Amino acid sequence: MHLKQRLQALKKEKDCGTPGDNLIGEMLSNVGSIDSELRDELIYSTFAEWIYNNKITSRQFRTMLHTCLDENHLFFSIGDTSSDSVFTRSFSSLLIAALMTRDRDLMLLSQKEIEDVINKAILYMNSEKDTRGFVEGKGWAHAIAHGADLLDACVKHPEYDSSNHKTALDAISSCLFPGVTYIDDEDERLAAVVNSLLDKGISCDVLESWINSISARLEEVHSTEGYSLTFFRTKTNVLNLYKTLYFSLQSENIQIREQIEDQIRYWNNKMS
Repeated sequence: MHLKQRLQALKKEKDCGTPGDNLIGEMLSNVGSIDSELRDELIYSTFAEWIYNNKITSRQFRTMLHTCLDENHLFFSIGDTSSDSVFTRSFSSLLIAALMTRDRDLMLLSQKEIEDVINKAILYMNSEKDTRGFVEGKGWAHAIAHGADLLDACVKHPEYDSSNHKTALDAISSCLFPGVTYIDDEDERLAAVVNSLLDKGISCDVLESWINSISARLEEVHSTEGYSLTFFRTKTNVLNLYKTLYFSLQSENIQIREQIEDQIRYWNNKMS
């Protein structure tokens, strides 16, 4: 029986017990299938159900994590911008995010393993170049959004360390300058990470400096490119993140909201 048929049959069962290693391995090998039903509705959703309902052993939990983090999954053909490899990277990042979210309660992973996930999540965000959202005939790629989900899960983990604040912010800002405009709510997923960093105690001064650094980098694009398509697309990404972040911030974050407002006003006036 093909994997798709086996997973469809499993979906109909109320309790499949602990899944076997061979099935898990086959699912991980097909995590980036271009068949959106197999990838989204069967492999990922089944994995998520097993993870959140404690259907896998601690050994299987670690095996899934370490496999998804390897060169054949999260970093598979990293740098490609238009190949099907994006589905493997993107859905590996979603699975890692699910494992990190569940580990907030289970605390199975060691400090070293947590640090490895955080470092690789940040490296992935800095390295992913495929900005496509929905791919006709193949479904959601959404690598930037899924990468943000992974980084958010890392920040929310109890063992996340504040020493990662700056590199996490830099990873977010790196996603704003691909020369294309995001149209599939990537700004909301990126802003969610910033809010999680606030929950972890990042200072207003650090965030203000980061906001200013994004605008400074946008100024560089404008100086180099002029009023080019690349500049306008980048400006849209930056201002969309500013606006989303502004409205998602808690009311007590007045200082940061004012900083964002100043930057939005600056760029609106510059374009008028």
